[in-house]
Amino acid sequence: MTRDRPLARLLAALALAAGALAAAAPADAQQVRRQMQAELPRLQTPQPHEIPRFDSLGTRILNRIDPQAVRQGLSQRLSTACALGQFNQAKRGRYFIVVEAPDGPAKRYGFAGSNGLNLRDPKNLRGPNQGYLFDLDGSSDCEVYVTPIQW
Repeated sequence: MTRDRPLARLLAALALAAGALAAAAPADAQQVRRQMQAELPRLQTPQPHEIPRFDSLGTRILNRIDPQAVRQGLSQRLSTACALGQFNQAKRGRYFIVVEAPDGPAKRYGFAGSNGLNLRDPKNLRGPNQGYLFDLDGSSDCEVYVTPIQW
């Protein structure tokens, strides 16, 4: 029975505190609640995050392009301009071409045209009747391949 004595004291103290809280005026009860809440540790709430923006699936350009011609059409000048942000797609992934490689998997390239279709070219580097295939556009490893297109 001696073990139950501390528990009985604790229960009596809690009952006394509850009675005092109930007997207190409403303004005093709110003050007691605020004090009790101030003593409780605050949980850290996560900061709201921005919803990531995803490009839409885009529009596939149906044009047969030889994979060998793509490799031969690499333009160092346009690739450098692309890496510097001076020759890029207006919206990455808006238009794309899938090139079927005979020795490996198909590769998806971003597409822009010399007629201004999806092309951001502030330095006017484009040529007539050309299509541009972009690989890794928006990075310093950007590569631009030039292919002839009839508009």
